[in-house]
Amino acid sequence: MISMCAHAPRSLRLLAAMAALLAVVATSGRASECPPTEIEFDHPGGETAMGIVYSDAAETIHLSPDQVSMGFDAKDGDDVIYMDHVIDGAQVMTGRGADTLVICGLGSLFHNIYLVSAADFSADMAVDEIILEPAVFRNVPDPFVAQLIVYGFVRGDDRIKLRLPPGVQAEPASNDMNATLRAGNVYINVLTTDSRPLPLSAFEIEHVDEPDDVRVLRVSEPVEGSTDVDRCSRAPSNWEDAIAGRNSNVTVYTHEDNVVRIEREGDNFFHILGRGNDRAFMFATQTVNAGAGNDWIIICALDDLETNISLGASMLDTDADTVVVEAGRLQDGPGPKELTVTGVSPIDDRVILRVSEGMTIEYPDASRGSAVIGNLTVNLDFGDWRPEMRSGHDVFIVERAEAVEAAVTEEPTRPDMSRLKECGTLTEMAEFAQPRIEPVDGYSHHYSENDDDILVDAKLVNTTRIYAGRGRDFIYVDQPPSSVSVEAGHGADVIIVCDMDELALSLAVQPSTLDQPDQFVDRVVLGPDVFVGVPEGTKRHIRITGLAIGMDELVLRLPPGMRYDVRPSATGETSDVHVGDDVIIRVAPSWAPELFPFQADDLTIEEAAPTKPLSAAPAPGPNLEAQAMRCPDDTADGEGGAFDEFTYGQRVYTADADKILAGVDPDILDYKLMDGDDRVVVRDVGAVSDVYLGRGADVAIVCSLEEVSLSFVLGNVTAVAFGHDLDPDTVIFEAPALFDVPEGFTREIRVGDVMQLNDRVVFRVPEGYRPEIRRHASGHLEIVFPDTVVSVSGSADYWGDPVSTDAIVFKAAAGNAGAPTASGGGEIVQAPDASDASANDEAPSERSPVLEVPDQRWRFDASIGLEGRASVTGARGLELQVECGNGGAPALWFDPDPRYDRGSGSEPVLDMVVDGERFPEPFECGDDGSYCTSGRVPAIELIDAMRRGSRLVVEEEGQSLTAFGLKGSHAAIGRLAACLSYPPSSTGENRQSFDCSKAGTNTEKAICGSSTLSELDLRLSQAFKNARSRASQAADGRILRDQKSFLNERDQCGSSDECIGNEIRYRIDQLKQEGTSQPITVGEFPGVYCNRDGTEYLAVSKDGSDIRIQAGSVGVTGDSCSTGAMTATAKYDGLVAKESDCTLTVFSRGGSVVASAAPPHVCHDLFCGFRANLNELEFNPTARRPLTKALEDVNISNACE
Repeated sequence: MISMCAHAPRSLRLLAAMAALLAVVATSGRASECPPTEIEFDHPGGETAMGIVYSDAAETIHLSPDQVSMGFDAKDGDDVIYMDHVIDGAQVMTGRGADTLVICGLGSLFHNIYLVSAADFSADMAVDEIILEPAVFRNVPDPFVAQLIVYGFVRGDDRIKLRLPPGVQAEPASNDMNATLRAGNVYINVLTTDSRPLPLSAFEIEHVDEPDDVRVLRVSEPVEGSTDVDRCSRAPSNWEDAIAGRNSNVTVYTHEDNVVRIEREGDNFFHILGRGNDRAFMFATQTVNAGAGNDWIIICALDDLETNISLGASMLDTDADTVVVEAGRLQDGPGPKELTVTGVSPIDDRVILRVSEGMTIEYPDASRGSAVIGNLTVNLDFGDWRPEMRSGHDVFIVERAEAVEAAVTEEPTRPDMSRLKECGTLTEMAEFAQPRIEPVDGYSHHYSENDDDILVDAKLVNTTRIYAGRGRDFIYVDQPPSSVSVEAGHGADVIIVCDMDELALSLAVQPSTLDQPDQFVDRVVLGPDVFVGVPEGTKRHIRITGLAIGMDELVLRLPPGMRYDVRPSATGETSDVHVGDDVIIRVAPSWAPELFPFQADDLTIEEAAPTKPLSAAPAPGPNLEAQAMRCPDDTADGEGGAFDEFTYGQRVYTADADKILAGVDPDILDYKLMDGDDRVVVRDVGAVSDVYLGRGADVAIVCSLEEVSLSFVLGNVTAVAFGHDLDPDTVIFEAPALFDVPEGFTREIRVGDVMQLNDRVVFRVPEGYRPEIRRHASGHLEIVFPDTVVSVSGSADYWGDPVSTDAIVFKAAAGNAGAPTASGGGEIVQAPDASDASANDEAPSERSPVLEVPDQRWRFDASIGLEGRASVTGARGLELQVECGNGGAPALWFDPDPRYDRGSGSEPVLDMVVDGERFPEPFECGDDGSYCTSGRVPAIELIDAMRRGSRLVVEEEGQSLTAFGLKGSHAAIGRLAACLSYPPSSTGENRQSFDCSKAGTNTEKAICGSSTLSELDLRLSQAFKNARSRASQAADGRILRDQKSFLNERDQCGSSDECIGNEIRYRIDQLKQEGTSQPITVGEFPGVYCNRDGTEYLAVSKDGSDIRIQAGSVGVTGDSCSTGAMTATAKYDGLVAKESDCTLTVFSRGGSVVASAAPPHVCHDLFCGFRANLNELEFNPTARRPLTKALEDVNISNACE
């Protein structure tokens, strides 16, 4: 080992560090000294909001347990980093460069490791290596486990080496941990830049001797109860010395053993305790994170409806933390209160419930994961990745306390509407409140705790967030800048939107950084001018978050005669209010939106006349002058653009028209151009650089790139706002940025928030070259060059059509040097006529290059399906199949899904183009991407065209997906005689699986007369055919018998569309499960089933022909559902019971027993408490236990005992 004195030159010290590292990695079979003791380490360069920061030079770094920080950033340079028992779960960023991270041992159970920086879009071309020393796998005591998450790993480039001690093996991790592998008690989750799983073979495994120095994490014993020092009366009156600092809404405490009092103070609502053994007394609803150490949090008062406390932030720890809930003091105020404690370790954390005599405690679930005391519910969250630790431990401790008076909190109040000023009188108001500019980002305005009158108008420049703060505020929004976010704080607030010309606005009745609602009534009013004056070809989008359904109010003052409708999303989490043709309001409630979505009844509609014209001037078109710009010859152009730097790694520019050169400073990760018509020239920026264009008609020219990632955002510069302005933005990529990519790498570039109307993304490519353009399943476009992929997307919250190829422009680059061939990922097309003035200014069609179709003839296999199968193999190896379904209906199959991003499980409409003739056909595609099948009987005209034609191309929205030759199709498809003779329905409108001219029962006639039922009948026909094709001979006979039983049951519905539809849907669901697992028969159902944590149960009893069932569940709030004992009948291979209009069905699916209650809202009203859910319960049949008591005696508290 080389010993260097402190004043040795850096170059010699680096040589010593590299020698030490070589000694570490060369100790094959032996545990090495880690970190080496005979080298000198570099000192950090300072500390920022990101944590401790080092320099851009190549350094040797020791991260020790003595360093107190939220994170460590090695920055640029080829660094060697020794991570030595770092505690507090600090994140480590290796920075740019070829870095080596040696993990000597773990000081906590959770770490994030970023191979570049803490960004989602994170990768560089340098080779990084992580080495885990053997002590890592001996640090963690049973039954705890540690988790390491590695971000920005480049497959085939970066490396991870595991030096395992005796008896420790690397193996694939269980799904519960969502990790890549497990070695001993350490889980490692590697997130690759290509988003594909990393196989176990990608890790370098070395087995070594036992390590000499193992520091096992200290495990604290749980407490057995509270003491006198934990009473609310012992809360301190002065605790200022314990505060390390305040930052925006956050208070951070020192690392001493502190005793603090937490109250509502200003905008602060987030508190982070330090490393010491702390005691925190809470007298207001605040969010508290316990740090390292054995911490106590005593809940003395809560003044809001929901409160969150975290005992381990995002991870578990081995320190025993304790929460004391003075339940007797928390019974005041309106409605139920909820206290949620997250990061709970059942082994050593405890929650003490102090209740007065006469107060009762209920535990809604058998796992005792929640407790209800009067109007207070205490919920425990054990985290998503520690299921094996959740059983066998009772976290709650109950203590009897003397009777105490409830803490007094403010009663909920409505806004004082007498203060309201009409929009037309705003200019007459003497004075509006003045904000302070938030120093953290420089573009947020915060207001006081007083009852303020606030004006948000066009005078606000370089401002994207308005936070009203505490108090009963009236916020008037009149012609706001584009994409601004307006947030009411704590209190009974009113937001009045008088007028707006821009397209996007975000409103929140609670801060965007706070998840829980307050107990005050807020009111949002949208005036009539909001709904008119939308430029043609655009839509206005308003997002409203945090509404408490049933308490807060949304008022729409609509122009006379303007229509509206409310459309809940499929998940129920949001609802879109469509007003007229041009305005969409997206409402995201704060309370259980999936159970209580925002509906029309939650709106207040008033009629009011607008004060401005209904129509507006057209929006500006694309910036054609900008599209002609080229990279300047002077590389220093724009280097002197004015800016203010607010936080580490971010440069924020002025509201003027700035000229900026991005890439000069390697420390800058984010360039935020803010307001003004800015121009930015990008030259060789570092990895993970993001360029935000902000408001104004901006132009970005990418001249060259060294690294493999870059991101542009054309809309907003903050996460709390969304949308885009009306000004046209232009992003230009010169050819070197697209084609000059190091061998073996793929450059990934993202361009987001593109407004299709007038934003343009321009590619300068060799003359005659066109890349492949493909549509991703998520909606964005991908422009694919040989070694570069550019993703172009609209705003993430722009609720319109996905961005189209209208936003893409190709222009000829100077010369043709280095032009790729078609095999390189694009195609060379005929060069445009030079005499055409627009020859090199071309918006492409969204398509792939011409698809090469294999010279394959159609074949026929009579042994497959009901009548046989005609099939052919086409481009990209896909197979197209034509078969006969049940009742003679033809069906088309693709094997696999022909779309680029498979496994989306959607129902696309694909264009079947036969020799130029287009036939749109709906398809249903599997979740796993293995197939797509026609969602209805395909047009007979399509089948005829396929038999006559020479080439079939499959397209989606103009993009070619695959193609098939039709040689031999006439003879092969012709053998499906039953399909070809299938007659259309007598009406000529609806198509179903049988001849409607022969419909005999009322049910069959109802199917023929309903397009919905006809569609369901066709899906049933296809499901029946699929099930039989998968079934064995014995199973096939059973499926046929069940189908006859189903037809008899179906026909009992008569002409009731609802009954017929329910019967068909149930049968389809059954048939889809055929062949996927061994079915469970009715005789095997009786018993009691419980899910893993005891929050859901199903009980089935059978005495001869008397079958009864009961199901129940409990929600996280403690509310529960229970159907009581219901008489059931055996139906096909399941059980069906009905009460009022609620149907409870028990059936086998995919090897599980499922209890399904439908319709959900009807069943909820019959059987469930306010926030409980009984939609669909799924159980493992191996967990079935005998029913030992009468079914009537089974309930949610004893079913899973």
